[in-house]
Amino acid sequence: MTKPEIIFIIGGPGVGKGSICGYLKSDYPKIISAFSTGDILRTIVKEKKIEGWDILEEDMKKGKLISSERVLFYLKEAILSCNNKVILVDGYPRNFENLELWDKTMKNIVEIKAVFFFDGTHDIMMKRIHKRKDGREDDKNDDIIKKRIEVFEKETKPLIDIFKKRG
Repeated sequence: MTKPEIIFIIGGPGVGKGSICGYLKSDYPKIISAFSTGDILRTIVKEKKIEGWDILEEDMKKGKLISSERVLFYLKEAILSCNNKVILVDGYPRNFENLELWDKTMKNIVEIKAVFFFDGTHDIMMKRIHKRKDGREDDKNDDIIKKRIEVFEKETKPLIDIFKKRG
């Protein structure tokens, strides 16, 4: 059996990663699945079924990054439960620690086929986030949005150079 093929979708908050994943998933439902780490975490909080959901909720409201181990655990479960060959991963990896843990944990389970990077100015990200219709808690506070953009610039954007070197 062939390994699932992973396509990382990386970009700042509000640049349209989720929208692109949604379009591709709906156009090719028998081939492509898409997972957003943010959506996975928000579902855990909403359903309140997994121990620690309340701590997760508080951290998300404050704009804190969730531990790499915790996010990868949930993401790995989603990937392993999926039957499609191509899996879009929206919002992961977010930093070097995420990528190192991914490489260590997932290298024999999946194959990274591509990385799509979506960029936008801070102004565009702020405007798009304010226009979102899904009413996410972490989108209601400008200070938290600005913090998320800063974290993206500092921790996620440098990963692009690593992926370029990997080809």
